[in-house]
Amino acid sequence: MTLKNISRRWRVVLVVIGIAIIYAAYIAIRPYDVVAVSIGGSYEKARLGNTLSPSEPGHYWGGFVTRPSVLRFVDSQYGFITPAAKFLSVSYDENGSVATVRISPQVKILSLDKALTIVFDLQDQFRKGGWLPFNVDTDPPFEKTEKMRSAIGQCSDPSSYWQAGDKYQILLNIRCFWIDEKPNEVRYLITFSISDLVYENNDF
Repeated sequence: MTLKNISRRWRVVLVVIGIAIIYAAYIAIRPYDVVAVSIGGSYEKARLGNTLSPSEPGHYWGGFVTRPSVLRFVDSQYGFITPAAKFLSVSYDENGSVATVRISPQVKILSLDKALTIVFDLQDQFRKGGWLPFNVDTDPPFEKTEKMRSAIGQCSDPSSYWQAGDKYQILLNIRCFWIDEKPNEVRYLITFSISDLVYENNDF
């Protein structure tokens, strides 16, 4: 091998190393990942480009993200996207297909106004995509009313339920939360779960 060929190979190696370093730096500083997931879709495909943990083949289990992540729910009609979340889990069945998704679409506990802003935006996306609320007599959608604010503020943990045709259901709620550093200051945690109707008895 000539010195010229050796030099060329080292240049290629250095370029590859440089690209790897730049990509690692980008991963480290980007504000959030994206988890693109569909119920019944491939869990391993949903892991691409984010920190969901690897699956265990042949098991009904799930993975969690370790970085703030946006959920992009993939469906040609019923799709939507959430704010970045610190907690996002995806369960899968023994075939490696996504079964349920659970998320708290926030990176920290929030004031009531900020929590409601997220909830109203999610409900708007649901409505635009054709999701319909159900159980409305006992659990109506969240509304911009003093009655609803009072119920949330009294820590009654109200919920709303949404259904996408004969495909999916969502349970959405807001809960009170306190932190040790500020025991007299109430904060709020949004959570919601998505499942195929096959799993509704387990999730709802």
